[in-house]
Amino acid sequence: MEWLVVVLNFIGQQILNVPAYLIGIITAIGLMALKRNSGQVIGGALKAALGFLILGAGANVVVGSLDPLGNLILAVTGAQGVIPTNEVITAIAQDEFGAQSAYVLTLGFLVMLALARFTPLKYVFLTGHHMVFMATMLTVVLSVGFGAGQSWLVVLIGALLLGVIMVVMPAFVHPWTKKITGNDTIAIGHFGTLGYIAAGAAGQVVGRNSKSTEDIKFPQGLKFLRDSMVATSLSMVLIYMVFAIWGLIALPLQEALDIFGSADAGAFIMAAFSQALQFGVGVAVILYGVRTVLGELVPAFQGIAEKVVPGARPALDIPIVFPFGANAVLIGFLSSFAGGLIALGVLAVWLNPVFGLALILPGMVPHFFTGGGAGVYGNATGGRLGAMIGGFVNGVIITILPAILLLVLGDFGFANSTFGDADFGWFGTLVGVSVGVGGGLAVILAILIAVVLVSVAIVYQIRVVDKGWVPGAKRDVWIAAEKAAEKAVLDAEKAERKAAKEAAADAV
Repeated sequence: MEWLVVVLNFIGQQILNVPAYLIGIITAIGLMALKRNSGQVIGGALKAALGFLILGAGANVVVGSLDPLGNLILAVTGAQGVIPTNEVITAIAQDEFGAQSAYVLTLGFLVMLALARFTPLKYVFLTGHHMVFMATMLTVVLSVGFGAGQSWLVVLIGALLLGVIMVVMPAFVHPWTKKITGNDTIAIGHFGTLGYIAAGAAGQVVGRNSKSTEDIKFPQGLKFLRDSMVATSLSMVLIYMVFAIWGLIALPLQEALDIFGSADAGAFIMAAFSQALQFGVGVAVILYGVRTVLGELVPAFQGIAEKVVPGARPALDIPIVFPFGANAVLIGFLSSFAGGLIALGVLAVWLNPVFGLALILPGMVPHFFTGGGAGVYGNATGGRLGAMIGGFVNGVIITILPAILLLVLGDFGFANSTFGDADFGWFGTLVGVSVGVGGGLAVILAILIAVVLVSVAIVYQIRVVDKGWVPGAKRDVWIAAEKAAEKAVLDAEKAERKAAKEAAADAV
């Protein structure tokens, strides 16, 4: 059986864990189903894979820009606690649970395809690294709950739960996703979904009379800010400069210089400036990668929908919605970070002393990706106010839930890291508490969770998604009325200018 573990580890870690390969394979299958020639299949698959690699390259640039800023903020504030990092906690767990998580990942992917094929939940989750993170988390939580010597049970229950969560979460958030994209061709496959739903719902509550972040009108001298890359870069320059100057004032000079590896204060300031510009570059690269992927993947999925999983929608990573609200991404990111800081204060003052919850420090990377996504979802239903409040709510969620999740991770709760995004928090805690009862009841409760989630999602899909419920419909009516009023004013001004010109001509 050792060879099978090796094979499954290879499939899980080297193929399914690399979104670009997975996207390329799926694109090739779709194009073959459409009976395209070999050149079109190879070209389309490579272009889709390259698009995802471009997206990943942009994400790496963003992460590389945010990490020093995070270190600088921690240094000047002196905060101590746990930083949620999916990659770190996954790497730690792989030493002990690598083989089991590979089985969970592979079997879970098959469970997802079966559910997509034979239920109304026609979503194919394609965000490979999040599959790996969720498979690892479930393996750890179930191993802690079931105890030693139950590897086969951990694999079977873990695969079932993984397959279920990969089809139900895209379904639950899909009405808001359709609102953003304007069509039903793609879905979101990212385990920050609870934050996006909360952001969209918050937008509906607070932003009924709020215009879109993408309609911000700048004065003539600030027209250049309409370029999202310029606006994003300038915003990060301001943020970086504030903390860079603060660092030079508050920290010993050498300690501050070591953060960027600078030789002197001038080099330190310019390094901060350069990192801020790199952030803008990374965002621009991400947006280009998204457009490249969609150009190839969406047509290819028609073939998969026709042959393999009829009516299937690809569930993709959260940056796929960034082009639909570039300003909202920035607003959501900053608001999410602010929410994380406020939630950290709540943990420090109340939840840590009273309940023993760990202090969760706001990581710049999860707040950018999930906060930016929450900003887009909040903007779709609540405009500018929705983007701000939606991002803030997401920041609170991804600070409180990881602290609760630590309680069910066993020894891994002391690894100075935890899983960071919203769905890891609520789902991991639910599963961990359920299997914590032990014995046969633990197995029954785990299976019950899967059955209830699928049942609720199917009902939701049929009665809400398929019937075309539109979140934020009241705001849509207000927006339409506003645009009609603006058009009427413009038409009246145009008519006045025409009448004045005709009067002047008659006078001559």
